[in-house]
Formats: sequence, structure tokens, C-alpha cells
Amino acid sequence: MYSFTEYNENEEKLDGDYWKFLDATTETILENCIYLSDISKIINKITNENLKVKMKQKIIDLIIENGVFFNGINNSLDMFSSDELKLFFKNEFDTKITEYISDENNIRRNISDIISFIDSIKKVNDKEWEHIMITNVLNKVKDYSDKSVLVDIIEYTKRDKERYNKLTNDYYSYLPVQYKNFLKMKQDHNYIYNKSLQFMNEDIDIGIDPRISIAPEIEANNDYNIQIELSEQRGFEEYVVSRDATVPNGSEIAPGHPFHNLKEDVAKFCGLCEAMKDIGYYYNDVYQNAGGQINLGLDYLDTKEAILNFYEIYGNCEELLYYICNEEGQLFRQDVYTNSRIKAISEIIGKRIIDEELSRNKVIELFNNDYNGNNKTINGLQYKKNSVCLRGNNEKDYRLEFRIPNGGCNYRTWIDNIRLFGKMMEVSKKIADMMKKDYLSSEEEDLLRLKINLQDNNITNKEKLVMLMNLLFEDNNIKQIYYKRYISTIKKIKETNSSKYINHNYTNEPNFDEVEFIGQYHSMLNPDYNGNGIVVTYDPESDIMTSNIKK
Repeated sequence: MYSFTEYNENEEKLDGDYWKFLDATTETILENCIYLSDISKIINKITNENLKVKMKQKIIDLIIENGVFFNGINNSLDMFSSDELKLFFKNEFDTKITEYISDENNIRRNISDIISFIDSIKKVNDKEWEHIMITNVLNKVKDYSDKSVLVDIIEYTKRDKERYNKLTNDYYSYLPVQYKNFLKMKQDHNYIYNKSLQFMNEDIDIGIDPRISIAPEIEANNDYNIQIELSEQRGFEEYVVSRDATVPNGSEIAPGHPFHNLKEDVAKFCGLCEAMKDIGYYYNDVYQNAGGQINLGLDYLDTKEAILNFYEIYGNCEELLYYICNEEGQLFRQDVYTNSRIKAISEIIGKRIIDEELSRNKVIELFNNDYNGNNKTINGLQYKKNSVCLRGNNEKDYRLEFRIPNGGCNYRTWIDNIRLFGKMMEVSKKIADMMKKDYLSSEEEDLLRLKINLQDNNITNKEKLVMLMNLLFEDNNIKQIYYKRYISTIKKIKETNSSKYINHNYTNEPNFDEVEFIGQYHSMLNPDYNGNGIVVTYDPESDIMTSNIKK
């Protein structure tokens, strides 16, 4: 019964389906999956004018009685006059749309239908009437505490610049401050540049060798589903803004070219972070979906020894890094760890004997490709889901991408993380360079022994943290940043009973391993050197961790 997929002249007969349709109930139409889009095509081909008029009136009656419920309606409205369409949409607004926007607690789940309604009324081709209907919707939601619906609707109209400007002016007092800042930024092409100038007078040195190239990839959430526009911002024209599938309500922002630890470069980056905060970007602790990838140029590690040193330091501290790569009070993204979206490179590298004749390029290639071990395939370092991976298409573009940190736009967190990974590279190069000497000073022996002792699986993470801090930094104030991160992470895990962060039973849990290149540097240590014993103390009142190295 009811053949409405394509026109059939036999159905125009008095006993045909087209005449039966005139008596059909709403339930029958729904049960038989009759679509307005199909009926409209059929009506245009019907030769019986009386039947054509009655079928169209039947559709009008159904829509008025039941609201717009036919699938494909937006493609089937041309058969109706402007007045008929106004009647339909007014009816839909009074029933379905009013119901949606009357419940503030559930309005977000219906936002797509509300936007679809606003999109459909353009078919009326009456801008004044369309504007009235849009304002009817906005007037219902303007006082809601959740301003995201108001912003979403206004944002949707921006393709009509005249209407968009009028709506933003008319409802300006109801808009959230973040969206007001967004509007200011669109009008002021020096907005972020001026933010950057404020940092030129501040002490914002990252604390790493300025020869290291830096390229952060900022992922951040935004409740207002807006996207920062940098193409017309002075000095930021080459920045790339994109949507990331893992952060649907947010953005990923990356510099078009790397920058360095130079005052102007760092001030520019800090200004961008602050501007992002101004317009509502942040890290969402509930979604835990925004990453804070940091790319550092591999060309800084200019010898194979420097690269191997880095892999040893990073690999032997890899598990520890999950605890110290985010700001205080913020746990690392659980999908990073428990679902192993980020794989441990220490499992890839492990213990190896390195041929002394290998060139730097051969060492780079050594860990790039997949290989089979323990009857399973392990992805090489170019695998983009490693905790750190090798990116770039050629030697000139090679960079290490560090993927453990969370995203967000706290510039201090970014600086601290860039410093942490940058100093790992800096110390790796320093040790490689000093090993070219005929002998080591006692300070250099201390440095080398700290690096070697990181390989000891019998030490605790707390002891390893102290070793790493002493290896990387001299300034105790800087060390305290990472000590406090570690302490707050452990405390947060205990408070939230987040057993998923430790002692996992997940089959894909990262397999942290000891990383060592056999024979590296051990023979250079003074055999009379007594080694270092580390005593770690933590004062809960001052929230400060300290250590003493006994020789």
C-alpha cells in the first residue's frame, strides 16, 4: 500500500494510492515511511489538477496539525508559497521549538534542531519576517545562565553580515564576556599583538638554549564553539588554526614556523595564550581530550651520541613524566595512559648494543621503523601515538614531538613543559660534547653519573625525580615547580581514588622499560668515585621537596 517512492500514473486512478493518501492518518503515513520529499516530486508530475490541489492541501493540513515531521522537508519546500511557509514555521515555532527552548536544563541536547529551524526559515525569502522569528528564539534564551545557546544561534547567522552585526549589537548586553572579547578581537587586528607587548617587560625566559627550535600545538576546549581567527591578526598571519577530531568544541593552533627562546618570540606566544583565554579557551578536566604537544627541533642534537643520550634520559624517566607534565592539581589525560593513545618509547628502545660506526642518520633510522619483538609488532618512533615521536619528512624538518602534556592555554604551564623537554635535549648534547674531552671534571662526573643512575629500576619515582631535577637544573626554584607537580598529582590520585592511573590491568597499558645503550660512557667514570646517595625529604607545611646528594 502507498507507492510514493516514484511517480506512477496508475495511482492517479480513483482507486489508486494517491487518492487513498487523502484519507491517510498520521500514524499510517509514519508506518509506511512516506516522505514529504517523495510526495512533492510526485505532485509536480500529477496531471489531474484536482488531485494535485487536494494532495498539496493534505500535506498542509498534516503539517499544521502535527508540526513538521517529514524527513527531507528542507529539500521539499519549493512547492509551497511564502505565506504557506510562514504558516508552517510559525506553527513549528509555537509547538516544537518553544518546547525546546523553554527547558534551560535540556536545551543543549536540542540545539541542532533549533539551528535547523533557523536554517529552514530562509526558504520563506522574507528577511524581515525571518529576523522576527530569530529574535523570538533569542528572546527566549537570552536570560539563561548557559550563554552557549545564545552564542551558537548568533554565530550561525554570521554568513549574513548585516543580520549578524545587528544581532550582536541588539543582544550585546546578554553576551558572555568571552564572546564580547571575541568580537573585539575580530574588530581589532592588533588585539593579540598588544597582548604580546605586555610580556616584553616581564621575565619570561624559558631557560633553554635559544638554538632549540620550538613549535607548540595548542589544543583547547571552548564552550561557545567559536574558533579564534588569526589570519588578520598582526604578526600571527602564518599561525594555523584547525579543528581536531578529539576536541570537537575547540581548536588546535600551531605556529606556521618554529620559534626560539628569544624574548620577542616567547612574548608573542604568551600573548596568544592570554588572548585564547580571553575568548573562552581552556582545558576541560571532564572531557580530558585536549593535548599539549610540543615540537622541538632534532637538529639541536647534532651527534649520534647526543641523540642516544636523549633516548636514555627520556626513556628511563618516561613513567615519571606522566606525573610532572601538567600544572598542579591536574591529572594527565586518562585516555593517554589507560587506553594507551600514547605508547611508551622505552618499550621500543629497551637495551641495545649500538655499533660505534653508525652515523647520526643511521641512529635516527634505527628506531623509526616497526619491528617484531616478543612475538608482537612494535611501532617505531615515527608512530604518531608514541609519548614522543619523530616527525618531519626530511632531515631538515626532523623534530621530536612530545605528546604527554595536557592542552589548554596557561602560558606558564607551556613554558614549564617546554623547559623540561628542552633541558633534556640540552643536557643530552652537553654530555655528548664533554665526552669528547680527555678527562672529566668532578662536576661533569656528577652529571654523567646522574644520567647513568636513572637506569636503576630499584629506585623509586620520587628518587628518580630528584636525580632528574639535579641532572637538568641548578635553580632550586625551578626544581620546586616539578616537585610540586609530582606531589599534587600523587595527592590527587589518592583523593579521587583514581586507581586507573596506577597499577592498571589494561591490556594496552604502557609497558615502561629500562633504556640503556650498552657500553655508553661507563668506562669514563673515576673508579674511586664513591657514587651519590640521595636523601629525599618533603615538608608538607611549606609544600617543598628537598634533596641531598652524599658523595
